[in-house]
Parts: sequence; C-alpha cells; structure tokens
Amino acid sequence: MSFQENYKKGMEEESLKKRALKSRMQRKRELRAKLILINSGLALIVIMAVLVGKLVSLNKTGSDTLAVAERSDTKITEENEDKDKEKEPEKEEPEKQKEQESKAVGAQKWIRKDLDPNKPMVALTFDDGPYTPVTKRILATLKKHDAKATFFLVANRIPKFPDVVKQAYDQ
Repeated sequence: MSFQENYKKGMEEESLKKRALKSRMQRKRELRAKLILINSGLALIVIMAVLVGKLVSLNKTGSDTLAVAERSDTKITEENEDKDKEKEPEKEEPEKQKEQESKAVGAQKWIRKDLDPNKPMVALTFDDGPYTPVTKRILATLKKHDAKATFFLVANRIPKFPDVVKQAYDQ
C-alpha cells in the first residue's frame, strides 16, 4: 500500500471515530434532557398533591369556621329580633343603615343579605398590586357606580401602600 492509500484510510477511520463520538454525545444529551423532564414532571406531581392536600384541609377548616359564623349570626339575629319586638318599629334612614353596616364586624359586615338569588349577578374581582395610581382609580370608579368588588393583593406590597389597602377594605 502506498503512502497516499494509508493516509486516506487513516483519515476515513478518524472521520468514523469522530462521527461515532458525536453520535454518542448526542445520545447522552438526549438522555439527560429526558431525565430532566421526567424529574420535573415528578416534582410537579408532588407539588400538586401537596397543594390539593392543603386546599382540602383549608376547605374543611373554612367550612367549620363558616358554620360557627352562621350559628353566631343566627344567635345575634335572634337577639336583635327580640329587642326589635320590644321596641316600637322605627324606620331607619338609609344613611343610618349604611353607618351600622360599616360598624359591623366579621361575617356580618361582608355577607350581603340584600341580594336576590333569582336575579343575574356578577362578581367583580381585581388582581391588584396594590399600586396607588391604579388601585385609587379602580376604587373611585367602584364608588361612582356604587359597586362592590373583591381585591386579591400581593402580600409583600401591602406594607408599601397601607392607605390604599385600608381604603379598599373600608369601601
């Protein structure tokens, strides 16, 4: 064999080795990517299971709290009815009624009793910062139209804007 043939044969073997090495490296990368995806999927499943467990426990706790609040509301309502029977019926002005509602606490303040379940309803919710320029505009619009809404706030922003949070709570 001549020098040129040996050189050509050596180059072909080296080229085959390089291709084999590249192919092996590609398979390793693909396997690594698959393992990462599988591990991420398992982690998500575990996180979802924990969240569902927490949600179920919160739901049980919430329903117990609601039952206690309903019982206390019933007692308070019965006591108020007894007092009203003793007194002469007076017609309260709407302003006085609003003032009393604003002084109410807990479930009494937030559970609306003036809604007709047979009529269509819309619940307004805002995923809001709070962020003063935006939240104040929303509150002004709600006040203008005598509307109620629920605000979902980012907890670490509440200390930065306590006045706006208080206004939203009061309104």
